[in-house]
Amino acid sequence: MLMFITSFFVPWLWCMPISLMTVEMACMIPESGGHVLWVYRAFGPFWSYINGCFAFACSVLDNAFFTSLFIEYLSLLLRKKATNNSLPLNYTWSVTIKMLMLVFVTIINIVGIGVVGNVTLVLAFIVIVSFIIVYSVGFKFINFSWMGLPISKEVNRGKYLANLLWNTSGFDLVATCASEVLTPSISYPRSLSYGFFLLLVTSLLPAYICASIFPHQENWNIGTYFDVAKIIGGNSFEDWMGVVGLFNMTGLLITRLCANSRILYGMAQVDQMPSTFTLLHPKFATPWVAILTSSLCTFIFIFFNLDYLAEVDMLFYALSTLLKFSALIQLRYTEPDVLRPYQIPFEKELLALFVCFPMTMCIIMLIYASERSQGIALIGTSIAVFSYICKESFIQYGTKEVTKKRLVRVQENLERMQKRIDGVIESEVKVLAAIHLITGKSADVALKNWGSRAKERAKERLAEKTKQMKDLSKSLTNAIMPQQNSNQPSI
Repeated sequence: MLMFITSFFVPWLWCMPISLMTVEMACMIPESGGHVLWVYRAFGPFWSYINGCFAFACSVLDNAFFTSLFIEYLSLLLRKKATNNSLPLNYTWSVTIKMLMLVFVTIINIVGIGVVGNVTLVLAFIVIVSFIIVYSVGFKFINFSWMGLPISKEVNRGKYLANLLWNTSGFDLVATCASEVLTPSISYPRSLSYGFFLLLVTSLLPAYICASIFPHQENWNIGTYFDVAKIIGGNSFEDWMGVVGLFNMTGLLITRLCANSRILYGMAQVDQMPSTFTLLHPKFATPWVAILTSSLCTFIFIFFNLDYLAEVDMLFYALSTLLKFSALIQLRYTEPDVLRPYQIPFEKELLALFVCFPMTMCIIMLIYASERSQGIALIGTSIAVFSYICKESFIQYGTKEVTKKRLVRVQENLERMQKRIDGVIESEVKVLAAIHLITGKSADVALKNWGSRAKERAKERLAEKTKQMKDLSKSLTNAIMPQQNSNQPSI
């Protein structure tokens, strides 16, 4: 019963607000770094640094979680094939495979975001098709008799909520690569709406099938999906779903490392981290220093317990999410007229009420977490604050003159950020102008994803770019036609 209630409300009260926030902010600030730069623009360097530390810690723990879960799936898959009761993977093999996996995904990320997208697209296709097979074969097993069972007193509410929200989070990660997206105002609304739909399909129905086959909580563990696959499809399907689990973890690790490295890159762009993290690979144009640093930090945490990784991970994510939603509201009040290609269709007061639901869930998760996880989160927050003080003290020494220089530096960072944003929007308008010119569509159709306030301002840019492209086409035609006429023989 608890799973049914939470699975019905969580997508709408947790996932949808996060996805809508991501679309608005990513279109407004299409910069690599994502929410680190949102918070910087809304609240300044201190909270941006703290948020960056939360986000980086969350990402590193996520990466470690995916590598550990990969080993768990592989061990279950090999154990079913073993002829004795010995462990299929000893400690040495587990660590070696985790290291090789990190090297593999690091190389893919350095080679380029295009390769990251293509590889994860193939892996996602395999996973989605496999789940479709699960639905078609396992749909007949669905019943709701398990809803009448009492909620077990052994349920750890902190771990349950952390795992539930962890499985339905991550929409905001796509904003960390915003400057590498060709048309943010088109791509983000479309991709996140598809992602929200796929989350509903790939999470709810499999959970209902599993609950129908194994209604009692004590029968659930990491390998439950494999057991369900065996019941509905036999031994071969069980093996295939084990392989799909490995593909899933690989795809998640690739994309998470990509997003994680852009967090360091974004922090370095506004002087929150050393400028070394902004270095791009000379051939692939990827932040290779940030990618390698993220991989090395991930390696430190691959030896930790899965349960604690998930719970502590979500505590840092909850703290970061509180700052993200606060930045969304703050920028609506402080920058109401800024260009927002997409805007959540709520006024400021209603928007504040709308984000209360996910922010409340973050607070509940912080309250119900175990004391050990709360202690780790508190230590992490203290380290972030202390490191910020040390960083600023090293730069400033506390004098008035240096404080003024610091304020000037913050303003310069914001101005540079705005120039980069203007460049991305300018490129997007050029693309829309080309679409408008080639297809003959009206400006309203070309700008259908843009907010009402931004649409009028964008129309002017779009009309200007379209006119420039038409003039260029006309001048090229006039230059070519006389040359063609001069080559024709005279009569």
